[in-house]
Amino acid sequence: MLCFGTFRLKPSRQTGIQALHEAIDLGINTLHSSPEYGSFEHVCDVLDRHSKRADLHHVLKVPSPGYGQRAFDPTYFRRQIDESLAALGVDRIAIVQHLHRGPAPESEVYGEEGDRLRIPLIDEVSEPLLEVAEELKASGKIGALVSYPHTMTYARRLMDSSFDGFAHPFGVLETEMTELLDDITERNKFLIGIRPLLQGILTDRGVARSRLPRKDPLREERLDPWYRQLELLRQSLGSEPRSWTNFAVRFAVTPRAVVTSAIGLDTVEHVRAAVDAVDEGPLSLPVVELAHDMAGRLGSIPKSTLVRPHTWNARTIASAILRRARAGVRRAGSR
Repeated sequence: MLCFGTFRLKPSRQTGIQALHEAIDLGINTLHSSPEYGSFEHVCDVLDRHSKRADLHHVLKVPSPGYGQRAFDPTYFRRQIDESLAALGVDRIAIVQHLHRGPAPESEVYGEEGDRLRIPLIDEVSEPLLEVAEELKASGKIGALVSYPHTMTYARRLMDSSFDGFAHPFGVLETEMTELLDDITERNKFLIGIRPLLQGILTDRGVARSRLPRKDPLREERLDPWYRQLELLRQSLGSEPRSWTNFAVRFAVTPRAVVTSAIGLDTVEHVRAAVDAVDEGPLSLPVVELAHDMAGRLGSIPKSTLVRPHTWNARTIASAILRRARAGVRRAGSR
């Protein structure tokens, strides 16, 4: 039920690599990754030497069109699959998570303006994408294709399509997909839940915001709306969960439509807590419905608040150049 998310894995911190090893040792056999991630090369290096490499399944994120672009690029899409198969050391990507970003800019892709730009292109993007996906399925290179819709309007438009399902944020404070869960199940589709711990807010450490160091990212003003909503949820629940980490993980895997929940786990302790939560079993559905109803009453919080502004400096530029150079070496080696 858990998928190890690698987006926030810090290659410079040994604790993250230890967490990945612990996750695999405890039976988490699915990883969520992308060549876009700064951690991708390091994850591939770890797996290259891992005895269970061939037993792992992968959810791979592939965007096309990208921000500011209009058309789906089949050549790029196929190349991403082939290069990732070689880098990860597997014959098949279990699930490809597709993102239709463009022509919206990054600041608008989760909002109405992004929908205005993207939705008229749904057929223009999805039809060639689905054709390529069928070819890759037939050749055994991929198992399933899901859409990361960004918005519920976009998701509803894809319900009748031949996508195998969706990947979308789903957790205690991101419950918008609840309205589609029954429909997803009835159509034999599935949902991959994303960020159930809401970037650390919904953890035993994160909920105690006032105790965090002053410069902790969770103290940033952009997250104030999420903490206000968390406080209202606490009041609605009536009693405090004995562990918010446990509660949030169990909440995320409760609906039948959810086949796995992709979660970033930074330490061995985080991995063990998440596995223990899943072993404890799902929550009662009334609790899920309560959180969804509360979120509906309060309205949605812009997803853009969860994206930290990116600052380009000498270090980040050098890191980006190094990632591209390494990717080039891998491409050359896989030919």
